[in-house]
Amino acid sequence: SVDRRVTDFCNVIVQAILFAGLLGVATLNTYIRSIVNKAVETAGVKEGLIYGFIPAGFISGFLPVGLITLILIQIPSLLYILAQRIIRFKSFSKVDEFTLL
Repeated sequence: SVDRRVTDFCNVIVQAILFAGLLGVATLNTYIRSIVNKAVETAGVKEGLIYGFIPAGFISGFLPVGLITLILIQIPSLLYILAQRIIRFKSFSKVDEFTLL
């Protein structure tokens, strides 16, 4: 059995990792948005259309959201791994509780 203090300490470590990840996602969001905006600018936007038929506003709005969504979908898996490997919850109910709450 793992001591309660060890579990609490590991929980604090995981919270620090998640906080750093939150800052990282904000930075990643800015980076993705700037790359998409540069790509739209270099694609030759004329009259709000890329290549004459793709709406530039759609691409510059939808593409960053789609890429960030693909990244954020992985968060529950990351939480599950953190709960199992770092905090070392022994029961799956504790792992699920940590992941889903």
